[in-house]
Amino acid sequence: MNVLGIIGSPRKGGNAATLTDQVVSGATSKWAQAETVTLSDLSIAPCKACAACKQTGGACTQKDDMVGLVEKMKAADAFVLATPVYYGDVTAQMKTWIDRCYCLMDMQFNSELKGKKVVLVTTFAQPDASMADHSLKTLQQFCAFNQMQVVGEIKGAGLLMPGQAKENADLMKTANELGIKLAG
Repeated sequence: MNVLGIIGSPRKGGNAATLTDQVVSGATSKWAQAETVTLSDLSIAPCKACAACKQTGGACTQKDDMVGLVEKMKAADAFVLATPVYYGDVTAQMKTWIDRCYCLMDMQFNSELKGKKVVLVTTFAQPDASMADHSLKTLQQFCAFNQMQVVGEIKGAGLLMPGQAKENADLMKTANELGIKLAG
């Protein structure tokens, strides 16, 4: 099994990355191969809604880092999609990536991500876990549209400082267990 972690945080070593690493650790403990990418390290332009990808067999005409990421996504069996919650939704980096994934779907709405498993990770400073609901809905809709199988979700509430997730043993355990489930 090949797991691809996609981190939508602009912050290096933040809580989204910490929890993604923990999910990946659980998956690799079950012999999965894994790689993580941080979207803020890549140059990914917004979708132009030109629909050229529908004429080119799924190839976007924009030549940026999304080209290589799409190939990694096609090769993956499972994903960890992680984002901090900014102003009640996913980060700009994550939303740009979601929009650019349009190239993975044909005109009959068949997705190259169909059937792939995914764990969703959200992190946020608010202690109220419901603050992640809208962000999770965004990610869930992306997965549903692409006919992906969500095997679990993490709401990392009350995580104000970078790396603070490491201090929450229950949260780290949940992340590890979801990685094991993802690889199963």
